[in-house]
Amino acid sequence: MNTMIEKGNLLLKEGRFEEARKYAEECIADFTIKPVEALMHFEMLSIYAFSFIRRSLAIDAIPIVKQMLDLCSELPEIEKMKREFRCNNILGLLHNELTKNEEGLQYLEKAYELALIIDDKYIIATITGNLGLLHSSMSNDVKALDLLRYSEDISTQLGNREHLAIVCDNIATIFNKHGDYVRALEYYSKALELHTNTQGKDGIGRALGHLGAVYFHMNEIDKAESYLFQALDIHESIDYKRGIETWHGLLGRLMLKKDDPNSAFLHYSKAIEVNRELGNKASEAMHIGSLGEVLLFKGDLEEAYKNFEIALTILQEYDRKEEFYDVQLLMARILSNPAFSKYNPVEAEQLLLQSLDNLREHSLKSIEREYLRQLSKIYKANGEWEKAYSTYEQSVSIHEELNSNDVRNTIREMEFQKEYNQLEQKRLLEVIRLQEKEQLLHEILPSHVADRIIGGEKTIAEECEDMTIMFADIVGFTTLSEHMKPSEIIELLNTVYSKLDILADTYGIEKIKTIGDAYMAISDSREDTVDHKLKMLTFAKEILSTCSDIKLKNGKILEVRIGIHSGPTVTGVIGTKKLSYDVWGDAVNTAARMESYGEPGTIQVSREFYDSIRHIDGMIETTVITEKEIAIKGKGLMNTIILQ
Repeated sequence: MNTMIEKGNLLLKEGRFEEARKYAEECIADFTIKPVEALMHFEMLSIYAFSFIRRSLAIDAIPIVKQMLDLCSELPEIEKMKREFRCNNILGLLHNELTKNEEGLQYLEKAYELALIIDDKYIIATITGNLGLLHSSMSNDVKALDLLRYSEDISTQLGNREHLAIVCDNIATIFNKHGDYVRALEYYSKALELHTNTQGKDGIGRALGHLGAVYFHMNEIDKAESYLFQALDIHESIDYKRGIETWHGLLGRLMLKKDDPNSAFLHYSKAIEVNRELGNKASEAMHIGSLGEVLLFKGDLEEAYKNFEIALTILQEYDRKEEFYDVQLLMARILSNPAFSKYNPVEAEQLLLQSLDNLREHSLKSIEREYLRQLSKIYKANGEWEKAYSTYEQSVSIHEELNSNDVRNTIREMEFQKEYNQLEQKRLLEVIRLQEKEQLLHEILPSHVADRIIGGEKTIAEECEDMTIMFADIVGFTTLSEHMKPSEIIELLNTVYSKLDILADTYGIEKIKTIGDAYMAISDSREDTVDHKLKMLTFAKEILSTCSDIKLKNGKILEVRIGIHSGPTVTGVIGTKKLSYDVWGDAVNTAARMESYGEPGTIQVSREFYDSIRHIDGMIETTVITEKEIAIKGKGLMNTIILQ
């Protein structure tokens, strides 16, 4: 009998989910003829359920898991509680996947009660991580991070890499949601490494796709495309439908951004096809609407309008208000376009007017503004100047209100960061009280920070008015790594980072961390307001020189791209078991942009940085290659200098 269970689990592990489903169905049917022990029946039902779960077919899986829960009453007492925990935990996650959060929370809280009684650290790590995931879905991200970081600590202690990978992925998702892309990339990269070590294909695909999504938000389109296609290939190889649908949808957006509507059309069409298999009608409707936008981009008003009509019907059925009104606005724009065969500005006006009250009731201000702008255009085209002016004036008023809301949203994000950092500081102090190891603190933190912690300070955070931040990145690393073995990649990175660490110690530079193939370091103005900048520039030039001496197996010289910027920052210590010193601030993001928009084998610095040190004697040997302007998201055009 055990061989039957082993075979089913092997099919799941290899990603052969449809074969696992058929095999489990045949076995369960045989059980009605030849009854087996309840535990055997339970485990085969589990294989059956996971043949759906791994393909994100939550609706199909839920009744099977409920059947497993009912079967627990027939199990031996020693097994009963653990299996009840397992069922409640799975049901909580499945309801969360279907956005039925309240029901999901009830199941997970029951699982948590059972976990405390069982008193098993593996189980406690699992349920706290899953509760964190659900609280994030319910927009309680500070509580979610508290739970997830606790789960991370336990999983690290236990060496449970599989669960640790999932936790890191969920932590990264929260940071990504709040626009903290540096920390999101850090945790997604960690999740990818862990999933790769455990050879979990669905996890590897998720981590790759999430990295692609972050790079898409950062407008690094080439990196985003590379990661997304890798994710899609892996999830297609194991028929992981939720992943396939997600990455096709995001690739559709990416292709449209690249002005490639034909490719966008193909990706959205595939996302719709997969969604129909999943039975997620609301998500299908959004992809149909996106397909309409592609057709609109191509100038096919007739087909675009048909797609919008279909999407609108489904969105109304599932009460997806925001998406519904977005699609309706696009329909009104087509109706008021004279090139449309069913051109009818009166119908467009009625469509917009009848929704204004609902938009106001649900406080969908940004959509209301666009409705008013479209109405103003319709009235203007009809020569109804008074109405055109009135609706435009209302849209301007809402626009000003939204600007105020943006400020409030920024304040909320700052409050989130503040609460999170306070949470991390509290956890840090608990670790310090438990460990009481002064030497350990000096090994993992800058000396002055370690001294403050040992001295009893409760808040380990500093503001620096003028810090210099450097990012260095290996050029073409993604392409290069595709042709290397994992051991060769690690060997290369270890060689490069070890040399950079030695240089950092030589020049008094503080290494912060590595993220994939990127190296982040800082120097600040505690001792000299200018010297720290010159030290960083000298360090950067030494990096170029050192890396140029490293030859790759393909015969080429290793090239790096470096970005530097100075400005005000906040630094602090985060983490528990693995304490880390980190830096936040606009200057960090700007330095990262200097690197990502830089050129191979050069150092790109901001004009402000260059002007602050250009007259120093140490700059004589620095060559200015060119000056240019680059567009930085949220900052507009910035003047930069390319140095060598």
